[in-house]
Amino acid sequence: TSTSTSTSTSTTSSVDALHPVSRQMTDKTPRNKHYQRCFGPSSTNLSTSSSSSLSPLSDRRNCSVLVEPPNGIEVLEWQKDPEYGKECPASRKYGRQYSHQKHPCVGWFRRRKLGNKIVAIFATMVLLWVAVYVCARKLTLGKDQSTVDDEGNHGIGTRNETGDNYFALAGKKDNEHNAGTDGTIGSSVEASPQGLAQQDPSIYTPVATDATATRAIIPEEIVVLYPNEFLVAGQFRQSPNGRFRVGLNENGGDLVLTEVNSHGESATIWSSSSGTTSSGWNPSSTSRETKCFMQTDGNLVLRDLHTKASIWMTRTHDNLRARLVLDDSGRVAVRSGDDSGTVLWMEGIPRQKYTGPSSADMAFPIRGAFYYPWYPSTWHIDGHRAHYGTSLGLYSSSDPVVANAHIAAMEFGRIHLSIASWWGPGTNLDRARLTLLMDETVLLARTNKRDARLRWTIYHEGEGERDHDPTPSELRSDLGYLRQWFAWHEAWAHIDGKPVIFVYNQAGCDVASRWREAGRGEWYVVLKLFPGFGECVDQPDSWHQYGVGREDGTVHNPDHSFVLSPGFWRADADVPELARVNRTQFCRNTQRMVRSGAPWQLIVSFNEAGEGTLIEPSPDWESESGYGDYLDCLHDSDIYI
Repeated sequence: TSTSTSTSTSTTSSVDALHPVSRQMTDKTPRNKHYQRCFGPSSTNLSTSSSSSLSPLSDRRNCSVLVEPPNGIEVLEWQKDPEYGKECPASRKYGRQYSHQKHPCVGWFRRRKLGNKIVAIFATMVLLWVAVYVCARKLTLGKDQSTVDDEGNHGIGTRNETGDNYFALAGKKDNEHNAGTDGTIGSSVEASPQGLAQQDPSIYTPVATDATATRAIIPEEIVVLYPNEFLVAGQFRQSPNGRFRVGLNENGGDLVLTEVNSHGESATIWSSSSGTTSSGWNPSSTSRETKCFMQTDGNLVLRDLHTKASIWMTRTHDNLRARLVLDDSGRVAVRSGDDSGTVLWMEGIPRQKYTGPSSADMAFPIRGAFYYPWYPSTWHIDGHRAHYGTSLGLYSSSDPVVANAHIAAMEFGRIHLSIASWWGPGTNLDRARLTLLMDETVLLARTNKRDARLRWTIYHEGEGERDHDPTPSELRSDLGYLRQWFAWHEAWAHIDGKPVIFVYNQAGCDVASRWREAGRGEWYVVLKLFPGFGECVDQPDSWHQYGVGREDGTVHNPDHSFVLSPGFWRADADVPELARVNRTQFCRNTQRMVRSGAPWQLIVSFNEAGEGTLIEPSPDWESESGYGDYLDCLHDSDIYI
């Protein structure tokens, strides 16, 4: 032990004595790395040290100590390198410009550095390949889903019964604006516009829903498919209670949901080829060999195994990690992959049955706002993005955060009724989105320990979708669908003990007759008025107008409705049809609306960005309350007077 210590001390002194200049340099450069290579029968290894002091050499004759300063390689000790048979002078620098040469003192170091570079380059190429692959899948998967645009006309400059000029806006049947309703398979949904800044939510919600609040009890469910999983013909999954099954039947290639009775017999509840779906069946497909695939983008797709074409889909793309689930109540659904687990699409058995009025009657006058649950499909019109942004950014109508914020904003604006645009059974993911809106309304009320202040109904815009006037039986089918899926909800509006429905209809007394026959007195029907409406033999329960006044954004039809709007500027127009009114004028218009005493006091609109009539919170008209100028006026019309 004493001999070893003595040798170590002697060696250290020799190194220090031989290289005082190099020793001083390394003390001042602690980031330098020291390489020691020893030759001989007992040691051929290369060791490194990050310390700023030199390690003692056990045998100076068979070891070299090198330092790699930031600008070159420094040889601290001259040695005869047995590999090259040459000597390396002490304290000599070899700059990096010599690294390509086979110099005896730096060649071994160069080979080590070159090996590290090769490894680093290879690892970088692998990472780049993975990144490109992930991006490619995200861009290509699910792009065969379609949302065929609605067609029709858009009237402006209609004159109402009282002679007032206004813009007839409802229907919005222009091609791009109504992307996302229903149609054939094949085209892709237009992406959210680029360049419209994503804003952090600034909605002030002093009584907003607590994210941890207890929601309605959810039936037990199983995950049928995770992303990148699929079902083939004959494969089925059972609900936890064993009562329901979902899978692909063997003879037709359909995705089906069945109920199994106590005798083991199955009855079909729903199939992908049925006529009332939230997605769509390609009628031209005759395939009997299919695969049901849960894509990574959240879209559930039924594909033809031969042509690889999409036969049917849920149109729930842009929802990464979404999954297909089946619960014990007989509902199959696509849930989002985030913590909220929001239902994006569903089929099967409704949660409840309509057995009578689900809420108390609303009392006139009623303040309502037209609402559009069709985003992100309609942030563009003919490729032009909306002129105004929102405080929530380019949101999705399937987002529970958006639903909660909108409900809080409407309640702040003292809005009693939200009238959601509806284009027919299964359009715009209606079952999932309308149910979400009503659930969030009730949840917000329960969180604040009060009754819900907001009610919901739909704006039936389906008449313009058909190539013929709908028959009473077709309208009755629509009403049956609404009763089955929505009217039982405690947030659905009722008047005179009947569920309420608004209709955007064409002109003519035959419209009133069709709806009277279809409703059978079981619905409170509110039709859109037209010239001569008062002379019709058959009268609905009530009338309303939908439009924007040419002068100040108001349309007043005494004894029926007063309509209020902030302006009108379509996304595809260079100049507005009606310049947006300032907060003072809007507050004055709000006062006029309140003083009119009209039974229906309606706002066009809460969130129709494509036509520029929205009043929801926006950076373009933000205020101290966080809700914006227009909702401030509705909250207190004297605030700016």
